[in-house]
Amino acid sequence: MAEADPKAVVERFWRLMEAREWGAARALLAPDFVAEWPQTNERFPSADAFMAMNEAHPAPNWHIASVSVQATEREIVAEALVTSDEGADYAVGFYRVHGGLMTRAREYWIERRAEPAPAWRAAWTEPIETAD
Repeated sequence: MAEADPKAVVERFWRLMEAREWGAARALLAPDFVAEWPQTNERFPSADAFMAMNEAHPAPNWHIASVSVQATEREIVAEALVTSDEGADYAVGFYRVHGGLMTRAREYWIERRAEPAPAWRAAWTEPIETAD
């Protein structure tokens, strides 16, 4: 049965991705699903393409932790921290859900940088995290 709450659909999708339950995650994507990653100028033109890319991802020992999921009537915004043996990325995604299925994803993947922030901003900032 399709999940009625769009926010719950996105939350479930991220949980299934963490669990590597590929078939169940794929079942939450509409037949006309499209995903875009603007920062690398990529479009995944189908649910099958998007899921195949995720299944083939080479990062060792990756894990997804949901940071925040917010919803309006038309759009869901989710932030996640994705860690692996190679480092950490933040993902911020804008999702559309219709009829209990995700129809569109526009995700921005941001590598958490190891080097310090520029010195010129130091007078106005403090670290978000003191240790990993």
